[in-house]
Amino acid sequence: MRKTLIAAALLAGASGAAHAQSGVTIYGSADAGFLSEKVDGKGTTNGIGSGMSSVSTFGLRGQEDLGNGLKANFRLESQLNIDQGTNTGALFQRWAYVGLSGGFGEVRLGRQVNFGGDWTPQVVSPFGQTWSNASAKSTFNYANDDTGAGSRLSNAIYYTTPRFGGFQGGIGYSFAESGAEVPGSGNNYRVITSGIRYEEGPLSAVLTYDQAQAPTGKRDTSNMILGASYDFGVAKLHAGYGRARNLNSDPGVGAMTGDTRAKGYVATGHTKDQTYSIGVSVPVGPGTILASYQRATESKIGGVSLAYAYYLSKRTRLYVLYDDIDFRNHTLNRDIGVRQIAVGMRHAF
Repeated sequence: MRKTLIAAALLAGASGAAHAQSGVTIYGSADAGFLSEKVDGKGTTNGIGSGMSSVSTFGLRGQEDLGNGLKANFRLESQLNIDQGTNTGALFQRWAYVGLSGGFGEVRLGRQVNFGGDWTPQVVSPFGQTWSNASAKSTFNYANDDTGAGSRLSNAIYYTTPRFGGFQGGIGYSFAESGAEVPGSGNNYRVITSGIRYEEGPLSAVLTYDQAQAPTGKRDTSNMILGASYDFGVAKLHAGYGRARNLNSDPGVGAMTGDTRAKGYVATGHTKDQTYSIGVSVPVGPGTILASYQRATESKIGGVSLAYAYYLSKRTRLYVLYDDIDFRNHTLNRDIGVRQIAVGMRHAF
């Protein structure tokens, strides 16, 4: 159950500053279940997995009303491994920012997600950026560079506009996306991230562009993603297209996650990649069927996914997932199939 603390409101009443009210919300999700994963050439792994239909998280967010429409905001969010009871990475590695919002929009300072990773996943695919290998991030290149930092930007400043007739824009800049800044801007991976989206009624559309300004001696990478979804009531359709440039060539078998997945890499001599996806979600009884097909042309990754989520309440669901995704091993010049079957439960609070 969502817990909202209004301690500052009591202080405001005592001081007579009626407009200065604060609210802090504790939120998160717990997701775990049984996962059976078969990797070509490696056999099958069975066990309890965490975050298969959504990432397991714990977070704090809140705001203070400063008057005249101005608010101070913050967000701190951590990722958890429910199966082991551990934290993933830094304490607040998912989100950690403070900002101001008002009629002008919002300005945020701190660790945030680039617009490609924040605005597009839920539009281009019914699985969004979750659901294990069914995720859009299996093919869409949300990373900014070759440091393994993914779509999250440290040391960043963001601005997002107010909504105008369903439209909203945003732009951000990271001075050093994966760690502390070092002397000389040319020695840091700097990132420009931007996006525009439209959400009105059944239609959602989004366009984002991210560019990493690499340290001296490395290539600047860029990534554009375009997506749209339309809810017909009986079904919601999703479609997406991505184009990445100046990608890194295959890092070799030992450098790939699990020695099988080469997301974001292309064969030696190639520097570009294009991604296509199509998907659908269909309400069935108290649940929803989700299905998608995705393919990255040069990194040669893709496949099909199917799931059913059964809602016991608005915050609790049971689910079953099947996906069959081929990840290209460019060093060995062959596909390595990864098939997953998962049955689990997610609870949001």
